[in-house]
Amino acid sequence: MSRTFPYVLIEEAADAEAAWEKVTTFLPDVLFVDVRLPGESGLELTRAIKNRYPQMTVVILTHYDLPEYRDAAHNVGADGFVSKGSLDLAEVAALLGSTFSDREKGGTDNATET
Repeated sequence: MSRTFPYVLIEEAADAEAAWEKVTTFLPDVLFVDVRLPGESGLELTRAIKNRYPQMTVVILTHYDLPEYRDAAHNVGADGFVSKGSLDLAEVAALLGSTFSDREKGGTDNATET
C-alpha cells in the first residue's frame, strides 16, 4: 500500500482502547477495524467512531464473513465490509483511492488499522 499511496500514514492498534486513542489523535480518513478486538467489539468501536466522526470511512475487516456480521456492520455505520479470506489488495487500493480523491489534500492522509 505504501508504494501505491506514498503519502499515507499507516498506524496499528492492538486493542479497542488503543484504536480509540489513535482515532482521536490522528483523525484518520480511513480505518480498517476487525470485528473481534481485545477490550471491545470492533462493531461497538465502529459505532462510537461513526457517532463522533461520521465523515471517517470505517471498513470492517474480518475472518468472520457471516451475514449477521455484515448486517451488524451496516447497522453500526460501517462504510464497507471485507473478508480477510477474500481480501483483494486491488479492491482495497480502489477504496482508498476513491476516499482520497473525494477529499481535499491538506497534508498527510492517515489510515489506521485495528
